[in-house]
This record gives sequence, C-alpha cells and structure tokens, in this order.
Amino acid sequence: MQRDLEEGKTRAGPQDTEQTPLLGDMAADDKKEGILGSLGNPFGTVQGRFDQITFGVKDETVTTYDPESLTGWRAIFTLSGTIFSVRAMWQIIGIELFVMSFIALCLFRYVKDPHSYQTETMSIVVKTISVLIGFMLGLFLSSSLDRWWDTVKSVQMLFGIIKKLIMLASSLEIRDDQRATLARRGVLSVRMLETELTRPTAEMFKKRFDELQEMGKITSEERSILEKTPLDQRSFFTWVLISNYLKQFHNLMDPISYDRIVTLVLDGLSAVSALRTLLHFQFPFIYMHMLAFMVHMANFLTAIGTGVTLGLLFARTRSENFRKSDEKLVSLPDPSAVMNEVLFFLVQAFFYQAFLSIGAALSFPVATENSKQAYRLPFEPMVGALDRQLVIMNELAKAGEPSPSSRSK
Repeated sequence: MQRDLEEGKTRAGPQDTEQTPLLGDMAADDKKEGILGSLGNPFGTVQGRFDQITFGVKDETVTTYDPESLTGWRAIFTLSGTIFSVRAMWQIIGIELFVMSFIALCLFRYVKDPHSYQTETMSIVVKTISVLIGFMLGLFLSSSLDRWWDTVKSVQMLFGIIKKLIMLASSLEIRDDQRATLARRGVLSVRMLETELTRPTAEMFKKRFDELQEMGKITSEERSILEKTPLDQRSFFTWVLISNYLKQFHNLMDPISYDRIVTLVLDGLSAVSALRTLLHFQFPFIYMHMLAFMVHMANFLTAIGTGVTLGLLFARTRSENFRKSDEKLVSLPDPSAVMNEVLFFLVQAFFYQAFLSIGAALSFPVATENSKQAYRLPFEPMVGALDRQLVIMNELAKAGEPSPSSRSK
C-alpha cells in the first residue's frame, strides 16, 4: 500500500495525488474530437477543452484552455463551450427572425402605396436605445466578471481551508479515524452547500440525507443535528459540528496549536458565509429586469423596423415593376440594401442577447447539474475531487507515521 501511495497510483489505474487539480478527473474527456476533428485539424493543434463539447450540451463548461489557441482561425469555427452552443439564445433570435419575416411579408402583400410610408423615425429610436443599452451592458459585464472571480476565489479558499485543516491535524498527530472524521465533515459542509444551491424543500433534503448516509458521508447523529437547523444554513452549521469535535483536543494540545486549528475553523465559516452571501444576494432584481427588458425591447424593435423596411423595399419594387400585384416579379430590390438591413439586425440581436446571457451566468456560476445557465463551474466534480484528495492525504499521513515498535525504540 505504501508503495502504491508513493508512486501516486494503484493497481487499478491512475490515482489522484495531493497535486492533482480539482478538475483533474475530467481530463479523460480531453481525448474527444472537437467540431473540426474530422477535417484533420487544418488550423493547428488546439490545447485545452474549449473545443471538446458538442453543440447544445449544457452540462459541460470550459474551465481550462490555451488562450493562444483563440488567436487562430479555428476559434471562428468553434461552437462547443461558447455562447454559440446556448440553445436558448438561438431560440430568441429565431423568434425575432420570424417576427421580422412576418411583418415584411404582410407589408409586401397588403400595402398598396408603399411610397407613402417612412421608416426613418423608428430607425432613430432604435439607434438611440442601442447606444444606451451598449453602455449598460458594458457595466453589467464588468460587474459580473468581478462577482465571478470573487466566487472562484471563495470556492478555492473553502477547499484550501479544508485541506489545511487535515494537514494541520496530521502535523499535530491526531489519530487516523479522527482526521477522517474532520475530512468527512469538511466535505459534508461543501455537500450541504451544493444541495442548498438547488433551494431544496424538506423532502428533497431528506432524500439527499438518505443518499449521503447510504454512501457513509454522514452519520445518523450528524443527520439528526442538521435536520434541526434551517434548510439554507446547514453548510454553515456543519462547521459548528467540526468546532464541537475539536473541543476534545483542548486539553491535549498546547494553546498555540489549538488556536491555529480553531482559526482554520473560523476561516472555513467565513468562506462558507461568503459563498452563501453571493448566492442569496444577487444583482438587484429591479436592475436586472430593466436591463433585460431594454435588451429584448431593442431587439424586437429592430426586428419590427427591419421587417417594415424590407417589406416596403420589396413592395416598392413590386409597384415599380408590376402592372398588377398578382403578376410575377420581374426584378428584386437592391441586394446591398437588403443585406445591410438583415446583417444589422442579426449582429445587434446576437451581441445584445449574448452579452446579457453571459453576464447573467457569470453573476453566480456555482450552479447545479440541471441548471440552464450559459456558464457554470462544474461544482459536483470539484467536490468529488476534493473528497478523493482528502482520502489520499490521510493515507499518506498514515503511511508516514512511525510504527509503535519504532516509537518504543
């Protein structure tokens, strides 16, 4: 066993070590081919995970990639892991395209005197609103990125505190079973936080407790205590269980050592509180609703304006080249004018909707597997990797301890 731990692997295959990143268990998926894999990779090799996900998949998020790869032409053709793979955004743009086409068709078919209609007023209104929305979206994305980074730092801080707690317990020669209890309760606090993200009911939490108890991740005593606490605060009170468990070492340690290990518990409480604050105190709803309303209103006004302009263009061409409205078309409007209107609509609708979706997802990226966000941290695999790292740390500490016979000598 000691040899296996020193080599960092078991007979069954590769094993995590204390240097394994929290997302190391997802590395095997990197062997999948990207969207251009069948083309022989004509633009060079791209490292990382940014082209490893199929179109429309929502349960994968790119967390590690090579920034240099995004400077090549291959980035233009990449769908997986990007905003282009978010199905909800394309659904909204599709609805707006339908509105534009429907209005253009109605005007083309039923307007008898297209030369009497003017579209300049609507264009001025849309351009004025677009300038304001662009400024607001820039501020929103900046704030969302700040919250995203704060969330990532809080998650890594919480995981790091749990590992520091186990390392300090090993240095203080706390027994193996006691270190295992500390590690299990530390991971239990993260699992409780993971469950709280779903805003569960009492029945959902009961099923979660049954699953954890069946896997041996929680004892019946711990469950009975946590069931008495509020549903949305059980990750916090799990650290109270850790604090109570450490009280037995108060008289067995010197004051400095005990103070250090208690300080780590307090840091853990602070990290959990920071994550819970980010979860429960999001951007003000009144601000988010107004921003989303303005984006959707601008996009639909642009769709309506583009539809009116295209309908009148075709209707004017028809009136100039038809003797009767039901005869065949002998010429089309200026293609450059049609393309200009359509491209302006598509570019504005796409970028506004894309930035709104990205900002909303980045504002709190710690979400569950069934979340419909455009971006989310793979929290469940990170928790599983943390659990395995703590097991390895305990095994290494156990393998490094001197035997009772060597101590007597």
